[in-house]
Amino acid sequence: LSAAADVAASSGRAAVTMIFFATMAAALLSNGGRGAWYVGVLALAVFAIFGLTLFLLPPATPS
Repeated sequence: LSAAADVAASSGRAAVTMIFFATMAAALLSNGGRGAWYVGVLALAVFAIFGLTLFLLPPATPS
């Protein structure tokens, strides 16, 4: 529990929420059992958007 609290404290609520959504998106995309090339491209696009969002977010200010 200590490591999870450290991640939440150092990265802020937005980053933790984005990690949650990325995990849910990965579960949704991989749960189908079938895949095609466009599903892989869609997954790459979604994770690229997530990565850019986390990169461009201003750092969390401690409260």
